[in-house]
Amino acid sequence: MGYTIHIYKAFEFLVDFFRSIPPIALFPLFMLFLGIGELSKLGVPFYGCVLVIIINSMYGVVNSSDLRRLLGKVYGFKRKQIFIKIVFPDALPQIFVGLRTAISLALVLTIVVEMFIGSENGLGKKIYDYHLLFDTPEMYAAIIITGIIGFTLNKGFIKLEQKIVHWKGK
Repeated sequence: MGYTIHIYKAFEFLVDFFRSIPPIALFPLFMLFLGIGELSKLGVPFYGCVLVIIINSMYGVVNSSDLRRLLGKVYGFKRKQIFIKIVFPDALPQIFVGLRTAISLALVLTIVVEMFIGSENGLGKKIYDYHLLFDTPEMYAAIIITGIIGFTLNKGFIKLEQKIVHWKGK
């Protein structure tokens, strides 16, 4: 989306508009169109995460080096080659920022959705049930488990990023 200024300008308003809408506020629409169940539980985090990934990817592409693009043209690279060999690698660090943010956001939104729709299982359901039962130790145990899951996912993604974007910071 950020590769050409025309496409960027065309979609900038839409992306900024939908980014301003909290994903959880759209939960009633997801329930209406996807029904009460697993699909609507997945729809809210998916919506929130896709926007974060799109925005970060777009900014990564927009902020790729103009000098390196020009150098690619000088070497006779076609448009597709410039994107694959120059723009995409330049954008990868920002794309991974979006992916890591999206993972954390997906965890949070999934927990919140599980609390709201009264699902039969899940950490959000457990946290909410323990809260209603005033079972504080169990509630905090579920919250700590959520934190451990988030921390582990984040660390795993950092390792993946270091493997794929090995040139970052060098």
